[in-house]
Amino acid sequence: MAEDCNQIFAARFKQLRDESGYTQQELANLFHVTRPCICYWEAGKRVPDYIKLLEICKFFKVSSDYLLGFSNSKSTNLNENRQEYNSDNYLDISNLTEEYKRQIKDFYEFLNDKQKKEKANTKY
Repeated sequence: MAEDCNQIFAARFKQLRDESGYTQQELANLFHVTRPCICYWEAGKRVPDYIKLLEICKFFKVSSDYLLGFSNSKSTNLNENRQEYNSDNYLDISNLTEEYKRQIKDFYEFLNDKQKKEKANTKY
């Protein structure tokens, strides 16, 4: 199974690179890897780690399921009612103190409650 994923990844990655018109060296520069690394990915001899896989998906605007062969759909939308992944939708608060993290959580809960009340008031 893993070997199948490697070969599917290799074929789809190469196809995406070819379709986009990038050379192996250009992608190597973009993904901060060596050109031989790109060659190994395209030959199915190696696979990227999951961080690189996510970078590749984001760059080519495809889902990881597509790249790994679990889906034939390139779409990154899981369903029409969900919002497409966007890194702007998430805040990295890991560098904040515990007090600031608590304040952000409190403010989030305040806004969430306020929104629920507003929705409840507009239904009638």
